[in-house]
Amino acid sequence: MNRKDKRAKDNIINSNEARKESVRKHKELLKEIHDTYVKKNEDYGDSFSLTIKRWGYAPAIARIEDKVRRAGNIVIGKQMNYKEESLRDNLLDIANYCIMTIMTLDEDSSDNIVNDIVRKIGVD
Repeated sequence: MNRKDKRAKDNIINSNEARKESVRKHKELLKEIHDTYVKKNEDYGDSFSLTIKRWGYAPAIARIEDKVRRAGNIVIGKQMNYKEESLRDNLLDIANYCIMTIMTLDEDSSDNIVNDIVRKIGVD
């Protein structure tokens, strides 16, 4: 095998190993998100989906937006007056809020979910 072929083979092997590592990390993060969901549900009950069922999807989107803003503030280094949270923590919270919103969406039998969101948050 010439040097060029060996390099190509090594790149494929490294690429496969990197892919396997990415899949492992993804699974690990999903477990962390799940464990956080379980712990917070034990502490607060199912307050997130109950809030959506009572007020619609606008509060869910607002919580996600708040976390996105906090993450943005962390990235730009803005001084914050609330408890220090890491970018990682905020991103994990965003992922969890998105998953919980999807869980409620999947349970919702309404055909007008998007119209509900638009009406409640005033998007044109």
